[in-house]
Amino acid sequence: MRNKGGIMGKVLFLTVAMLFVFVAQGFCEIKYIGGYTKTDGTYVSGHFKDTSGDGVKWNNANELGYNK
Repeated sequence: MRNKGGIMGKVLFLTVAMLFVFVAQGFCEIKYIGGYTKTDGTYVSGHFKDTSGDGVKWNNANELGYNK
């Protein structure tokens, strides 16, 4: 039998992959900042911002394509 444990292996792999995705998303805190006017009259349009403060480049809102 060449495919011994094939279904269980796939189920285990998918379970671990989904767990990894959910944990990784927990560390990435992307929030939408609505448009506002500064005190000097400059208007800042609405945008997404990484509020996790961890300094990791790959979970930055711009890197993830939110502000395109």
